[in-house]
Amino acid sequence: MTGIGDRGTSGRFDLDRFVTAQEGVYAGVLDELRRGRKTGHWIWFIFPQIAGLGRSDVSRFYSIASLDEARAYLAHPVLGVRLIECTTIVAGLQETTATEVFGDLDAMKVRSSMTLFHRVAPDEPAFVRRWVEAVRAHGGSLAGAGLLVRPHPLAATGFRDLRIDDPQVAIWPGHGEFPLAGEARQNYFDSIFHSTAVVGINTSAQIEAAIVGRPVFTILDPEYADTQAGTLHFRYLADGEFGHLHAAATLEEHAAQLQRAVDGEVPGDLNERFLRRFVRPFGLDVRATERAVDAIEALGSRGPLQPERGPAAGPVVRLALEPLARRAAAERRRQKQARSGLEPAAELKAAARRLAEAGPETAIAAERWAGSETQELLYWIPFLRWALLAMPELRGRLAVGAGPEAVHWYGDLDARIVALEDGEDVRTVLGTPEVVVLDPDVVERHSPTLSATDPFARLHDRRLQFAPLPAPGTAERFVAVDGTFPAPAAEHRSLAGLDGVTRGEVIARSAGFLGSFGADACVAVLAGRPAVVPEPASEDAADFGLLARLAQGPYGSVRAVSPDDPDPLALLAGDPLPVGAT
Repeated sequence: MTGIGDRGTSGRFDLDRFVTAQEGVYAGVLDELRRGRKTGHWIWFIFPQIAGLGRSDVSRFYSIASLDEARAYLAHPVLGVRLIECTTIVAGLQETTATEVFGDLDAMKVRSSMTLFHRVAPDEPAFVRRWVEAVRAHGGSLAGAGLLVRPHPLAATGFRDLRIDDPQVAIWPGHGEFPLAGEARQNYFDSIFHSTAVVGINTSAQIEAAIVGRPVFTILDPEYADTQAGTLHFRYLADGEFGHLHAAATLEEHAAQLQRAVDGEVPGDLNERFLRRFVRPFGLDVRATERAVDAIEALGSRGPLQPERGPAAGPVVRLALEPLARRAAAERRRQKQARSGLEPAAELKAAARRLAEAGPETAIAAERWAGSETQELLYWIPFLRWALLAMPELRGRLAVGAGPEAVHWYGDLDARIVALEDGEDVRTVLGTPEVVVLDPDVVERHSPTLSATDPFARLHDRRLQFAPLPAPGTAERFVAVDGTFPAPAAEHRSLAGLDGVTRGEVIARSAGFLGSFGADACVAVLAGRPAVVPEPASEDAADFGLLARLAQGPYGSVRAVSPDDPDPLALLAGDPLPVGAT
């Protein structure tokens, strides 16, 4: 059995900059790739390119300086696996081009990245072919021995087209398989248990094979130098004093070692000495779980540790330095954010975090939304609700400015809502000398990204939190209309001339809304009522898409039809409505 899977890391390059940038973003990257549409700003540190292609500070910061750095990136236990995972997802998209997924410019960046890593990546299928040929060429008991090749699950794509004309060679599972539980785990164990010997470049199977008692072999191939000698843990496996690997410098030497194993001539003490030193240093018959429980109980029996009191003036000094430490921490976060290319989700979180970090003597506030009412309902208020939910320290402290006709939309927020007339700002109305203010511009700028997010994803993976608007449990049997469509035959009530609060109340009581796409349609959906609107203009398409996705939760649906549709009312859910108008 061969395993060419677990990749190592190299300390010669500053690869932590990529790990830091991917932190908190990677789950969203996978979601975007699986949907076949990139909407975030992460291309530089997910698909890095060779230095010299980009001109911006961000592209230069995340560029790969040399082929050696590219090899180290690919061998990194986190970055290399993630690159393969992202590439596999994109390669598996059906009937979708790279341009459709990434856009013209970013598709070029991905192609450059793939060219770079293709140049330095070990060709695992080609290596397996060479390995099979060397084993067979050795003859003897290896001439007809069965050979099982298990591709690493994240590198299995390259094996799909590998064909070896040998009935005693099997590549299985052909699609790769994570041996984490159930049948997959049993398959993995059986593959090792029923073998005579195990071969791997650098894989956890080499340790598990030692536990099962099978001799373990490897080839020190220059193609895999970073994956082997470039890692810390491989040295333990190959250590001359307690390691268990039978290492060979050439395929010919390796084949000779394998033949001795098949013929039963390999000494078995290497595995035992490795297990006693590396896997079970307290004894092969001592269960690790029991040791861990004993350690936890012993720690608990000591009782609470006495705090380190330090010098007598320590508390006073710490109190004096606290504002400076808080500002320094905030500055470090801002620098980290700048390095990561101002990814929208992270910038939005940082904007809210800035409020949460304000000292108790400092007022915190959110300025009045100055954009459209539609985006106020779809982005601004849900973002504030998300911030209050994700950062409890904001609750009860945050003051939020709102226009007089929009105040009722903010009613469920655990914040002080301040009604602002035109020309007023929240800082002036509060009358507090020191105020940290959240500018709605940060949300308005990133509304294209927010519009593409899943409103029902985990709190950590989104920046919007929706909540239903108050509405009666049973809708009345009339349709709320604004005159966009011809008056329906069914009973309806016009919203013309009504103030914002009254419009909302009528829509919430209605059986549905028939009119233009805007705040009224949003109110209907958020109140759990269906809405029918004309086909949205191109500039409204993203907002419409987000509103439509809310139908997956406890909200109403929204559908778009042609303005001259003969019967748009038919798209509203529910029983036929009575004829008439009020």
